[in-house]
Amino acid sequence: MPQDLQPLPAAPPSHDLASDMVASVLADIESRLGEQQGWDLPPRLFMLRLQPPRVEVEFIPEVIWNSAGINPADALRHQAEALPPVPSLLVPGEVHEDSVFAVGFMFEGWNKPKNVQLPPELRMLRNSGERVNHLLPGRQEVRIVHAVDLNQRTFHIVRARGGKPHLSVAGREGAPELEGTIPVALGRFVHALNSGPRPADRTPGSPPSDVRTDMIMDPMLFRFTASGPTPEAAFTAFAAQDGEQPHDPFRPRADLSKVTEVKVAHSRDRLRADGCFDGQDGAPLCEDDADWLADRLIEDYDPIVRSGAAALLLRTPGDEPTWCFFGWSTRGE
Repeated sequence: MPQDLQPLPAAPPSHDLASDMVASVLADIESRLGEQQGWDLPPRLFMLRLQPPRVEVEFIPEVIWNSAGINPADALRHQAEALPPVPSLLVPGEVHEDSVFAVGFMFEGWNKPKNVQLPPELRMLRNSGERVNHLLPGRQEVRIVHAVDLNQRTFHIVRARGGKPHLSVAGREGAPELEGTIPVALGRFVHALNSGPRPADRTPGSPPSDVRTDMIMDPMLFRFTASGPTPEAAFTAFAAQDGEQPHDPFRPRADLSKVTEVKVAHSRDRLRADGCFDGQDGAPLCEDDADWLADRLIEDYDPIVRSGAAALLLRTPGDEPTWCFFGWSTRGE
């Protein structure tokens, strides 16, 4: 059922009233429907609709957007893949009465402390595509609220269990760039809701354009290290050796022969934001930093991971460069 929320004062307020309205409502949602109701709650997908002088929050039942019961972030991605991408040149829209001006998602998860290294058994699980942060000692439980408005501006609230919430709004000082699975999916949802055909404009008998009738299961994750004069040469050599290994039905592997592109991840912004890295973009990384950055790029389904194989240069002795490769491919036969 929709719930009416009275927007709270934005903190800190800006000269952008629409942005302040979204930020204040999200803060209210996280406080009243998150923190005050406690932890260990299911994820919630919602739409913000303007009904002056209030904002109506409409929660979408999980059975609609995650009928397969898979990881919620993966479910959002699958649903969004059925919608057209957001144009790179977007005509700014205005918030008007009865319009869906933002789509948001509140969920709980685990953060991996940067100074915690994965034990071998968890590293093996992670390399096979499993999420392992919830198994780590010293893990940090967090509640996160992502939202994207009709002009593709991103909003982000994160609260560690027992801590205070931290709000960031795209375009404001200190706000991180959010390009992962959830913001991209929410951006497609809100764009479709504001640009798709109205019900009266559809052909009689045709289904709405925003309804999914199929779902594609996850491809398989791969991660390994290899050395070579270039990342392409290192990947190709490793893939050739891996392809000669016999098929093991009990330990499936990703089919590296299907990967057609290798891209080096130069940006170190995520590491700098964590406060423990002051090097330049493209600089070699120690194994712990490379693992942490790879985890973030995989969890966010970053574009560089979607494009094929991502590569991070490692700080290792020897004449040939060593790279950490990771990405998605189909399951090997």
